[in-house]
Amino acid sequence: MSARKASRTGAEDHFRAVGQLVLLVAAARLVTAYIMPAGGQTSPPDQLTASTLLLIAHGIIYLFGARMRASSGLLAYVAVQATLALAIGLFTLSLWLTIALVTSLGVQTFSLLRQRFQRKR
Repeated sequence: MSARKASRTGAEDHFRAVGQLVLLVAAARLVTAYIMPAGGQTSPPDQLTASTLLLIAHGIIYLFGARMRASSGLLAYVAVQATLALAIGLFTLSLWLTIALVTSLGVQTFSLLRQRFQRKR
């Protein structure tokens, strides 16, 4: 059991922090959309709702990523995260947010694959 606990520490704690940051971004986007609309125009409510829900789902999957990878595998985890990141990019129309999410996923995937290959040696 201690080996299982040890596998959840280290790099995966950083990924939980990314999930928390994504949830913070979702909340900040929702608040600023109503308080400080860009150019005096607010986003359509359905677009804002969809992008906020996608960001929340993306953040939650980061928070519970270790469990998802253990049950579904790394490939399924990366596929779901990549799909959500691209969908967020389509709904938010924010190039920088999309680049940040895709880059974060790339770094996480590289780190997890590196850990997996080091364990196999």
